[in-house]
Order: sequence, then structure tokens, then C-alpha cells
Amino acid sequence: MEYTKNDCDIFFTTESIPLKFGGLTRAMFRRAYLFSKRFNNEIQILTFKYSLELDEIKDYLNQEKFTNDKVRVINMYDFLSELESNKKDGNIEEISIDRHAIKESIENGTVKEFKGKNNTLRKKEYLQNGKLILIEEYNNFGDLIRLRKFNQGYLASEYFYRSDQSIYMIKEFDSTNKSKVKEILLLNKNQNVFKRFKSHRNLQMFFMERKINEHKKTYLINDSRKMDELIINFNKKPIKKLFVIHSTHLRPPYDVFSTVRLGNRYLFNNIGLADGIVFLTEHQKKDVVERYGERPTYNVIPHFIDKGSKEKIDKKLDTRFVVVSRLHEEKQLDHIIRAFKLVDDAGKSFVLDIFGMGKEKDKLEEMISELSLQNKVKIHGFTENPSKEFSNSIGSILTSKYEGFGLTILESLVNGCPVIAYNLKYGPSDMIEHGVNGYLVEPNNITELAETIKGYIALSNQEKNNMYMNASRSAAVFSEEVFLENWKKAFEKADYYSRFRYTVAKKEDIKNKLEYIYFDKNGLNLQISTSVVNKQYKTILQDLKEVLIEVNDKQWQMKREKQSNKEKVINSLTISFESLKSCLEYGDRFHISYYVNLDNIKNKAILKYELENNLVKKNIFSFDRDIYTLSNLDDLRLQLERKKVKGFKGWMKYWKYSSYFNK
Repeated sequence: MEYTKNDCDIFFTTESIPLKFGGLTRAMFRRAYLFSKRFNNEIQILTFKYSLELDEIKDYLNQEKFTNDKVRVINMYDFLSELESNKKDGNIEEISIDRHAIKESIENGTVKEFKGKNNTLRKKEYLQNGKLILIEEYNNFGDLIRLRKFNQGYLASEYFYRSDQSIYMIKEFDSTNKSKVKEILLLNKNQNVFKRFKSHRNLQMFFMERKINEHKKTYLINDSRKMDELIINFNKKPIKKLFVIHSTHLRPPYDVFSTVRLGNRYLFNNIGLADGIVFLTEHQKKDVVERYGERPTYNVIPHFIDKGSKEKIDKKLDTRFVVVSRLHEEKQLDHIIRAFKLVDDAGKSFVLDIFGMGKEKDKLEEMISELSLQNKVKIHGFTENPSKEFSNSIGSILTSKYEGFGLTILESLVNGCPVIAYNLKYGPSDMIEHGVNGYLVEPNNITELAETIKGYIALSNQEKNNMYMNASRSAAVFSEEVFLENWKKAFEKADYYSRFRYTVAKKEDIKNKLEYIYFDKNGLNLQISTSVVNKQYKTILQDLKEVLIEVNDKQWQMKREKQSNKEKVINSLTISFESLKSCLEYGDRFHISYYVNLDNIKNKAILKYELENNLVKKNIFSFDRDIYTLSNLDDLRLQLERKKVKGFKGWMKYWKYSSYFNK
């Protein structure tokens, strides 16, 4: 399938673009540029957060060539400032706004002024009796762009201004509820209200509704977990929704079933509503499949490396290592410095240059000084040309707590610079072949990291040269062509699977009922019915994959009955006496637990059984003439007992139940 400008619209969404941004945002812009060039589409990047630096951000993006005539960033507030009403907005409400009365006189107050670059006024804060009551914000041209009023320390209202100083939006807040939005008004240039909203989410929905053309095929690619809920619930226009996972979805210890990070929960709890999910590594997809089940909407599309990222290697600096990273706690750069202290103590020659910016800078420089490494380890600022730094180094180091892919690894490899990295989730093992183009080290093992660096330094020049060549060659699989082909396939799958969206039933919306539990000649018989309480789900059959019964940690899968329907699913099971003997002793007290497997998400619970006369037949026989008793205990446990039948009375009891069950 070819994607041309007339075929479809492609939107990216992210909450905001900061003035100085990192790898996630940079990767999004690189993808946007490549799409615009190869698919011949205009790529619109929608952002939703207000910023006093909007003008500076637009100038920076333009100067650095992140945006052009085919890659455009459209901020919601900029868009709304130029918006006029149309017929769909309903009646125009004429209201009286005295722009001069908004700013009330302040008696006995103080004013604080804040200047920006070139000594231009950017903000004024008005205080009365030490309390903040008003904030005015200005753009680079000295125009008022936002005014904020406070009441008893809480935000009461906000006014947003066009360049002609007319108001285009008013936000009213509930000061009794921690500044929660009470109402949002949109105003035309005549200062009349043409739209009202009760929440920020509704305002964002309106913005997207106005931007998206329902008569064209539209792909919306979301790069920000903060926007997942908005995108998943936006159904006013026919769009294909794809979500890019840039980082780990797990909390420590990063096992398959570790707690999901808060920002990722909405997406994974509504995974059936995504038309495409893009992982950067096979390893992360594998973990998600193990936990949530395989889906045809999953895609693995690593970052690509463009041809311009490779520098010509004149000569490697024999002992130079490099780190290109944000100076942030999660990057654990202190591990690298401590490891090189061990390398220094071993008498090995090296130079370590660290490039980056961040709040950990002072702390790291203090550590370098304390370890007497000032002559060997230096922290530089942000580098505009990381490729040059990699090409002049014999190795780079990465010791993050977690990554989504680690674009710096790819940039290092393509420039013939082997990487020594913690084998963390996710990324390094997808790019680094241990001992071939780099080394994988046990996470947080500083001693092993130091030993690996020492071993690498000790290699002969020929062995190092082989690794340089291996590193450069290994990056070839991350080409633009492979990247684009993978995205084409993701678009095609999204086209198809957008017709089959569904909401996975939540555990609390599933009602399970024990229909019966009793013994007969075959063993323990159970039947459970499962139904959906919340009617938003299309069908319980779609969500309910299986029901497992567990007795003392041994599991049996229940069989679905033919009379299952959309509202109710019947599952039954007979557990033989031989099977029961393998997991419990007669006289044991035990729970019967069950797993309701909802769309491959297993939820475990204790079976809340009520043993009544019409539910359980007691003292039922087996062929070896044992009598089995199932007793209901007060703590929701069962007790299984067995007795031998003896004599004429026992035989009559056996015959009685045999006649009953052979009717």
C-alpha cells in the first residue's frame, strides 16, 4: 500500500514539547520527518499543554529544522486563539466582558516582575498582605497572553488573550475543590461565548474534533502515555489509533508480572481498544504477550538510524570512552564513575568524557572530585554532534535503570563504537551481541562493569578493530527502509483491526456463581456460571478465555457448556478421586480457588461457595464403596472426609445412592 498526501492524514499526539527535549521527542520528530519525505504526507503533531514559552518553542523547532512545510506542530491553545464559531457550535451567547475590570485595583500590594531574554518583561505577580492574588504573563513582544486570578491561595479563574488583546478563552475554577475546573468558555473576536465545556478533557476532545477530517482515512499515533485516555475515548471521528511504547511499562524489579507503571495502566487495561501497539524491542513484546496474551495488533518497530548519523572515522582515540546521556538519577551515571575508579585503581589508562545536561551535574562533579578522577573524567555540556563523539571513542557506556530502546546505543554502534551496557529492560540485548559488538553486564553490578571495561581495554588493537567493524555492521538492520516497511504493515493491520475494537471486562464487573458442587461415582463435580454486570462490554464470550479451578495449587481447566450465551457462560468440571488424592489428604481443610482468565489477563479469587441442601448432595458413593463427605466451614474452606461402608446398612446406603444416580 502506498501512502500519498491524498490518501490519508497522519497525526502524532503528545502532551507537550518542552524547549529542551530528550530522546523520546527527538525520535518522534525523526519519524515525522521520514514519514513526510517517504509517504509524501503532511504530518501534524498535536500538543495540548499551555506554555509561556510557546513562541520560543516554535522558533527553536523551526531553527533546528524539526519542523518545516510538511511537519507542523499545532498547539491546542494556539489553535483555539484563531478559532471562530461555526453552525455546529450552536447559538452565540452575548455576554458583557469588561476587559479592564478583570484586573482589579490592588491597594497596599506589591508587584514582582520577572524578565526573560533581552530583558523583556515575561511575568508580573501581584501580592496583597503576602498572598498571591494575580499573575500576568506576556509574550516576547510585550503582549498580555494570560491572566490568572487567585482567591485565598486557590486558582479562581484564567483569561487567555489573542495578539489583539481580545479574550479567546475563560476558565473558571472551583476554589473549594483544589482549583478543579468548573467551566471553560470559548469566545469569538466579538467577545461572545460560542462554546462551553465542563472539563479540560472535553476541551481537548473539541480540539481534536475540529482538526480531524472525517471524510479522510486518518492515522493517529500517540507517543505520550498522558494522552492515552483521551485517544482511546475519542470516537467522534473515524480514526485508526496506534500507540508507541517508548519505555518500560513495569516497575521494579521489572519482572513480567511486576506492577505496571501508573502512566501505562490505562492503555493496558483497555488494550482491546488499540488498533496498533508499537514496541521498540522484541523483549518487551515478549513480556507483554506472556502477561496479556498474543494480539495481532502488536508490532515491533525499533528506531532507525539515518545515513547522516554516521561520521567518517579518521582515528580512534586509543583510551577514550564516552557517555551521551541526560544527567538524571535514572541513568545511574554514578555507577559509571565508580566503575572507572576501580579501573583507575587497577592502573589502566583511560579518558571518560560525559556529554549531557541535568540536575545531577553538581552531584556527579563532586563525586569525580572525591574520587580524584578530575584529570580522567570530565562532564561536558550538551553536544550537537554525538556521532562525532562516538566515532572518536573506543567504547560507550550505558547504565540506566530502564530504557525503552536506547537510541544512543544505536548511534554509538553505527559510528563503530562498541557499547558496554547493563542488560536491562529494554533494548541493549536487542542490539548488543555480547563479545561481538559490545558487552552486556548484570544490572547494578558495578564490579562486573569495571571488570568488563578492564578486559576490553586489554584487548589487542586487532581485536578492538574487529569490534569496531562489527558494531558498524550490526546497525545496518535498523535502516530507514526496514523502519518504513514495518510502519506500513502496522498501518495495514490498524486498518483491518479497527473494526474489532472491544473493551476488556474488568474483574469487578464479572459475576461468578457456583451452580452446584457435589460428589458422585466419578468424583467432585463443579459448575460455575459467569456473567457481566456492566453492559458496556459487547459479549462475555469475547472477554472470558477460560476458567481454571485450583485445589491446593493444582489446577484444572473447566469445560464450557454449549448453552453459553452472550450474557452468561456456564463452565463445568469433574475432578476424579484419583486426581484429588494427588493434591490433598482426606480430612484436609482447603479452599477451592478459581482463575477467571479475562482476555488473557488472569484474575484469581477464592470461590465463595454456599453449601445448601439443593446445591450439594452429601455422602455420595464411589465404586470402592467409600462415602465422601464435603463439609462447609465457617472460614470459606471445605473439608473432605472419606468413610468405608460396612455391613448390610452400608450396602443399603450404597444401593440407595446408586439407585438415585442411575435414574
